[in-house]
Amino acid sequence: MSLFAWKLNRGELSIKYSRTRFYMQIRHTLLTLGLVGIQQRFIDSFELDKEELSPERKHHKKVVDKYVPVRQPVPKHPPEGLNLVRLTWILCTKWNSEFFKE
Repeated sequence: MSLFAWKLNRGELSIKYSRTRFYMQIRHTLLTLGLVGIQQRFIDSFELDKEELSPERKHHKKVVDKYVPVRQPVPKHPPEGLNLVRLTWILCTKWNSEFFKE
């Protein structure tokens, strides 16, 4: 997610969006909707590169949080009509196709 936020900040994805605003607004929304989850990753001390960790994480070297996309359970056929349920189905289908290539 960090690389994506940097690309948004530099404007490489056809729009420019502040990295700070991304983490304050969009990250929270992605976590709330269940599109992204937090997974704790255990790190051995010999794998640890102190440059990779943010200043507040340098003291807690054993476990690092990692954002992972969550596969959305969607039916094969979309619901009828144009409503919130159908828009959610479209969003989740595109999310799965983007992050989970089959």
